[in-house]
Amino acid sequence: MAEVSVRQREVWLCPFPFSDLSGKKVRPVLILSNSRYNSTSEDVIVCALTSNTEQKPYALIINPQDCAEGTLYQSSSVRVDTLFKLKKTLLMKSICTLNQKAFESITAILKTIFF
Repeated sequence: MAEVSVRQREVWLCPFPFSDLSGKKVRPVLILSNSRYNSTSEDVIVCALTSNTEQKPYALIINPQDCAEGTLYQSSSVRVDTLFKLKKTLLMKSICTLNQKAFESITAILKTIFF
């Protein structure tokens, strides 16, 4: 299988297992890891997106206008506190790339979690 080219700030679709492992559903994720990491690893570091836009700590609501490229079809909540490492081969389709301003807001939230 060809290597998947992945860039920081991209939103991709990937299969997510249900919490009871009875099945899976395709969900969006945001690529947080940088180009250096992405080019040398089989994995990427991501956070989850959800269509539930209820205000929550450590989450940021993004809208279609927050995309620099591609199309986000509905407002979504970036769950900055839901981080995980994912094999690049599980990434199915790139949806959009967030603009720099939205991504900086996300990394600011991420910093409050760790620093």
